[in-house]
Amino acid sequence: MCLFQYAVPACILLLLQVIHISVCFKCDVSSPHCVTSLIIDNSFTMIDKEKGPLYTENRKLFSKSTRKEVDANNINTADGWNLTRKLITANGTMPGPDIIVHQNQKITIVVYNHLLSEEVSVHWHGIEQFGTPAMDGVSFVTQCPILPGQSFNYTFTPRIGGSYFYHSHTGVQFDMGLFGAFIVLRKRDLIPYTHQRILQLQDWNHLVDPETMLKSMTVMNMEYHSVLINGKGEHGGNMAPLQTVFVDKSERYLFRLISVAANEHFLFSIPGIRLIVRETDGDEVLPITVDRILLFTGERFDVELDMQNVTEGVYDIFAHFVSGKTLGLQESNPGHAFLHVSNNKSLASFNSNVSREMEVILNCPLIDYPNKPNWTCVHLSALKSLNTKEDINIIQKTSQQSLLFLNNDFIGPSYAAINGKIFKMPSVAALLQPSEIDTTCPGCDAETNCMCSHSLNLESGSEVIFVFHNSETTDSQRVVHPIHIHGHKFQVIKIGLTSVDGSSVFPTSDIKCSDTLNNSVSECYNAKWANASWNDYKNIPDINLENGVYKDTVAVPPGGYVIARIWRQTLVSGSSTVTEVGIFSKA
Repeated sequence: MCLFQYAVPACILLLLQVIHISVCFKCDVSSPHCVTSLIIDNSFTMIDKEKGPLYTENRKLFSKSTRKEVDANNINTADGWNLTRKLITANGTMPGPDIIVHQNQKITIVVYNHLLSEEVSVHWHGIEQFGTPAMDGVSFVTQCPILPGQSFNYTFTPRIGGSYFYHSHTGVQFDMGLFGAFIVLRKRDLIPYTHQRILQLQDWNHLVDPETMLKSMTVMNMEYHSVLINGKGEHGGNMAPLQTVFVDKSERYLFRLISVAANEHFLFSIPGIRLIVRETDGDEVLPITVDRILLFTGERFDVELDMQNVTEGVYDIFAHFVSGKTLGLQESNPGHAFLHVSNNKSLASFNSNVSREMEVILNCPLIDYPNKPNWTCVHLSALKSLNTKEDINIIQKTSQQSLLFLNNDFIGPSYAAINGKIFKMPSVAALLQPSEIDTTCPGCDAETNCMCSHSLNLESGSEVIFVFHNSETTDSQRVVHPIHIHGHKFQVIKIGLTSVDGSSVFPTSDIKCSDTLNNSVSECYNAKWANASWNDYKNIPDINLENGVYKDTVAVPPGGYVIARIWRQTLVSGSSTVTEVGIFSKA
């Protein structure tokens, strides 16, 4: 939440070079064009510039040299581990400052690179860039990177309200702390901004920096020690400072949940308080009440607290790691924060002693939640969008249709690929110099992988049906794969769910990987529907064309698939959609 609010007129832009926005920036609703800045530089955990290294005790920080208390609000504490780790941050904090704008309000964010030896770029995750593709923030795709000592002006107009975030799209800088919330307010929002709270969920390794982890470990062996909530967490009972949120029972509150994870997935809950789901990835949905929510990398869910049965007191906020194909719940070192509930109007609580035999879990990528007989899964496809196609798709449509199967898999222990093509970053910016990029991908075929600068060439205005599937040949690699499309929202019109028996996934039989090979041995780089009549998607059972939820990030079930529909808008000449999967190509 912002501690101060102001709009910055363009005429004082030069002053922003020396102003650090320590908490957040909020555009004035009357300003047609807001301007702010992000200063990218190194920061460090558990150290004070004047008082040196720190340690934790009883939710407070103390200097190791003087044993005197240090203000935790000025420190990047992470999980309180008493060794310093180098960060890359915006304006000195992890997360960086919240940026709050209003729907259809133009904003310019001037990004200054103060790093000594690294380039940078900033992606605005989930924000459509219709008409402003050069603002998407992907080095060597939509722009040249920002070199040390240089700056770049990102200017765009968010069209769809909701919860988004920004992050570095260069190397592993995102994982090193360069991210922050980006919120687009609507006039019709049911809950005012003053009663909205942002919670950013992050996986954290306090011993090894992401670059060392990436270069020295395989994807499957990467280790994270803690979950951070708004950059704060704890480990091994070290009583580190935690995020604290205050609400009153007599008011309505919206929690904006944002997964800024590098690799892990979370199960979010506030034991004793149910969650009314209002929207996901900026799409308002028919409200549904649940007990817990699964958040996969890059996803967002906005929830209202159901205060009817709540009494005054302090509640725990938890974000647990879930892992593997069974989504096993890791009980140790969860993300932990405190929720203080007051009752200033002395309102009564109804049915406060009612125990729930079954808990409702939203966003399960499996038919049933493994090993949890008292948990009922509500799948993403159960959410019903309140927005019309006209709200989302504003471009002039053509009669052209495309059907694309994209297999999101791992090549060996370290590479993520789409249809066997490991993405190779171009040496020039694709948007600016498309003729200088080779996208032919020689050496790739239906059963052979390769590394190349792959692109998908689609006609502007055409209806595109993506089938994101997860067809691994080995059961050990059948895990949940989050996938994100830059610059577009897509409508989820069906999810092909799978099930797990013990530790084995039963993959879908709806997809045929090869005309000559069995699905169990084919790499599935040239898939099609097993039932040819499904090539007309209107023939697919349980397809939802009326009010399927709109997303920009979705979790593909292990061994299953997601059918997503977009109308193609020009993003990059010769490379119209940028799809990314896996830890090394976070969206």
